[in-house]
Amino acid sequence: MKHLSFARIIIKDIHSSPFTFASMQAVFALTIFGTKADFQGFVNETRTLAFLLYYILDTAVMKLEQAQIHIDAQGNVISKTFDDVYFSRAGAKEEFEYVFWNGNQLSERLSEAQHFSIAETGFGTGLNFLYTWDKWEKIAPQDARLHFISTEQFPLSPSDHQQLLSFHPELAEKGKELQAHLPLACEGFHKLSFADGKVTLTLLYGDAAKNLEQVSTKIDAWFLDGFAPKKNPEMWSEKIFSEMKRLSKKGTTFSSFTAASLVQKALEANGFKTEKKRGFGKKREMIFGHFCTDETKAKTWYFSPRFQASAKEKTVSIIGAGISGCITAHAFAKRGWKVHLFDEKTEANLFPEKHHAGVLFPNLSRTLNLHSQFYLTSYLFALRQLEDIQQTYSFEYHSCGMLYLASKAKDKNIFFELSEKIPKDFFHFVSSREASEIAGIQLKHDALYFPQGSWLFPKDLCKAILTNPNITLHPQSGIQNIKKENKFWKVSTKNDEYLSSCEVITNAYEAKQFEQTQWIPLQKIRGQVSFLHNEKALSQLKTILCYRGYLVPCSANLHMVGASFEPEKTNEALEHHSHLHNLALLKEHLSNIDIVKHENTLDGSVGFRSVAPDRMPIIGPAPNEKMFQEYFQSLKLKYTPPEELFHHGLYVNIAHASRGLLSSFMGAETIASLVCDEPSPLPQKLTECIHPIRFLLRKAMGRKTVF
Repeated sequence: MKHLSFARIIIKDIHSSPFTFASMQAVFALTIFGTKADFQGFVNETRTLAFLLYYILDTAVMKLEQAQIHIDAQGNVISKTFDDVYFSRAGAKEEFEYVFWNGNQLSERLSEAQHFSIAETGFGTGLNFLYTWDKWEKIAPQDARLHFISTEQFPLSPSDHQQLLSFHPELAEKGKELQAHLPLACEGFHKLSFADGKVTLTLLYGDAAKNLEQVSTKIDAWFLDGFAPKKNPEMWSEKIFSEMKRLSKKGTTFSSFTAASLVQKALEANGFKTEKKRGFGKKREMIFGHFCTDETKAKTWYFSPRFQASAKEKTVSIIGAGISGCITAHAFAKRGWKVHLFDEKTEANLFPEKHHAGVLFPNLSRTLNLHSQFYLTSYLFALRQLEDIQQTYSFEYHSCGMLYLASKAKDKNIFFELSEKIPKDFFHFVSSREASEIAGIQLKHDALYFPQGSWLFPKDLCKAILTNPNITLHPQSGIQNIKKENKFWKVSTKNDEYLSSCEVITNAYEAKQFEQTQWIPLQKIRGQVSFLHNEKALSQLKTILCYRGYLVPCSANLHMVGASFEPEKTNEALEHHSHLHNLALLKEHLSNIDIVKHENTLDGSVGFRSVAPDRMPIIGPAPNEKMFQEYFQSLKLKYTPPEELFHHGLYVNIAHASRGLLSSFMGAETIASLVCDEPSPLPQKLTECIHPIRFLLRKAMGRKTVF
């Protein structure tokens, strides 16, 4: 049992889930063991802990405590928690310019940089971000992009934030835009977009050290702006400085209002050269400096090869023009890339007259494990993306809310527990009486209410996205093959050949038709929805209902009921027994509906989902299976994995199952961020959950792929 103590350390320190247990073994075992015997010994011993891991780990509480503030007689905004000032009303802008802007030489650097990443410890009111954005846009080169990452454990309430920004009228316009985009007070990563995507703000809500540990982007400049070290020592811990070291590169700068010796010594111990100068206002001194070495941390098996394309080479081919493909096309087009979007279907079949609604709500489990965290994060991100898209395109979008019915006694208990862990504006528990008032019809079950639950017609969203002049649709393309030629990817169709810098496969189960991705384990699942016409009992329904199925009020006279889940079926025609299945589930929850009159009215739609064995989407760089097997078998497990483990420039965004509308936005942003060298919208632990290489690692460790 020599490895068991190490396994227990993992249980204490690492968040995992039943979906990523094998991945966790891979990350640690492949890093520290060099022989098959030691590696297998670790696997055999830790595997017995899988059951325990499921119940111990990832029961994260996502709801954060909001900041408590007061304003003293001199106009200083003070944190009640830390008894320290956010800023001085007399000189907030001047302090920012002196300490952070000039301390990091940003006038010179930002006037030349095409991409620049700033990380801040302590978001507070967001003034540093707003002032940086305001000054950056006046000097930035054309097509430049600014990325700002900031940590915050105690976010301000919307009302407090609005009040404090009102003290700075010069930031009124940008401040209003920031307030409109600020996320709910949930732990995790929240990537926001401004200035037509040229400015991104990634808020890391929760413990700063733990969140920085999940960042993978190299930083150009650091704003060290937490409350004073004596007031808030956690923000100046050794863990913070070690993460700064990991994320910095040679020439990365930092500046801080403090000149505390413990801060200076910690920075120097982690590779930074520090200097002092006179502080701002009444402060005697401040420190600034730069990183002296080029920290190159060994890659994990989940790394993504760095991709670079010149301005003239920013073309991408996307295979599959369904919801995932169109959203991926949008993610690249808004960044100025030229997009070729291919599909085997005719344009008429891509956008049929009869089409079903797509519903936007997250997947839930009793413990907020990595699976739930991914879908909750994706849900919030998709809502923000749809709000932004609506500013550009015209399509039908209904933010009518959603009720998740507690049809069993245990569901009620689970829902109540979950509602204690999540901000009320995200979702909250309601009684059957309250649920009935929200829905507009009589309901017999308590429920979780998602005020932002939404539905739309995916066909309309796709058609709107395709009006972007940067996107060219190629229907009935008849793709013969894809292959890498020199530094370009070539798509060969029945009529032509197309070259692009990179390629994204989004055609669901049909990804298996290509040599590079045929190894990916996918299952094809048939799903049928039913349409109910002129059902008087539902004419007043105002919101989406979810149970083991779901009910969408498309109009007063048309309701969609879904959906069947049929793994082994390939029939594209409507089937009567699938229709009866949908009606039976509806009847269990809405007994006042006359189901009999609908039983013989067969109307609906059929679609096919692609599903991975662990029910998580597959998003990221496409591994080279042959190269992986050779490298794995050569016992080089303790060495840094080479970039040849991947097909450079080839990515996948597939296996979204029945959550395509929800997770496709996150998949598209993840891939576009990788390609464009931007901060990821996801923490590293969630990136690993969806990384395509996870299946090769599991197979290499002898774990079977079971659907």
